Amino acid sequence: MNPNKVSDEAAIMHTPGPWEIGKRYERIIAPHYYASRELANSNPVAHVYDWENTGADVRLIAAAPDLLDVAITLCNQFALAGIDAVEDSNCPGEMLHFKARAAIAKAKGE
Repeated sequence: MNPNKVSDEAAIMHTPGPWEIGKRYERIIAPHYYASRELANSNPVAHVYDWENTGADVRLIAAAPDLLDVAITLCNQFALAGIDAVEDSNCPGEMLHFKARAAIAKAKGE
């Protein structure tokens, strides 16, 4: 087992994706997680109330589970390739590995 592998447990600490934009544009929903689309709309994952940037914020939040999955996959591939996570590296792969690990830690509340 690779000690640098990122655990997929991060993906199960939140409402499973994919998340979508609900009928009311400020809502993020997980329709597959509920028995019906109506239940998903009445039990949103998140509400966004910044009227100036609502559209952009809603799209970014809806993409969060997918982005987390990409970050986990990226880190695991870097680890398999022997690319370390180094914050101030001149190597783009090492710096990207570091940033992806930091984003995963932030998503996990670490």
